[in-house]
Amino acid sequence: MATSRSRELALRGVLIVGGLLAALAVGEVVVRLLDLDPKMLPSLRVGTYDLSDNPILRYVYQPGYRPDQEAYDPHHQNFSINSDSFRDREFTRTKAPGTIRIVTLGDSITAGNGVPDVEKIYPRVLERKLRERLGERRYEVYNLAVGGYHTLQEAEMLRVRGLEFDPDIAIIGFCINDFSWIADGSIYARLKEQGHQRRGPAYWLQASAVWVLSRSRLAFVLFHRVAAAYAPDASDTPNDQDSSGESLFELGQAGNNPVSWALSY
Repeated sequence: MATSRSRELALRGVLIVGGLLAALAVGEVVVRLLDLDPKMLPSLRVGTYDLSDNPILRYVYQPGYRPDQEAYDPHHQNFSINSDSFRDREFTRTKAPGTIRIVTLGDSITAGNGVPDVEKIYPRVLERKLRERLGERRYEVYNLAVGGYHTLQEAEMLRVRGLEFDPDIAIIGFCINDFSWIADGSIYARLKEQGHQRRGPAYWLQASAVWVLSRSRLAFVLFHRVAAAYAPDASDTPNDQDSSGESLFELGQAGNNPVSWALSY
């Protein structure tokens, strides 16, 4: 009697698990056939990046990196990284009198992934347009974006690197996946693996999540849609919360020469 009961429970368990797996398989097929948004982007090549000692930044571009150091796929061609670890020309700290200096921060969109010609990414275009239309003053636009960054990392980049360039304006690019810590294309996890760092529970949890999200369109779509649906509204942010937006505001008001900043979508 007990054996029969155990078999019945085991069969029910198998049917339940089988039904769930079948439903997930059907959902995966439907998402792929309909090609639902958001779309997956190709994984970024780790060779372009270095681990950072800053626990918020996590990683940066390799200073002095050149395209011929590693083959790129069509989305990551012709990246040249300056000595300050940014995809831009070499920067100067000294600002000429009358110069308006702008720093742009963001992720792969602002960094220009998929745009081989650096002159066509928006920070360079912005600089040219400002000089053409407002030529009475000199304008400089420094691109401090790093592929895979979210808003907190961008705020930290402004704090630890951006302010040293004495900017007058900071422009922060925002993408919907900036709400997520693990939407960096697994750059950080791969860098840690290459660096042979100790792999604790947090590493394996992140690595597992990245593995699932990089292989299942259904999981990817559900994850980002749920994240977008439950993203906190700016008006609902508690006053005592150390949010990245508040951090940016405080940075902008620091010192004798406050930085104006804008958030672009």
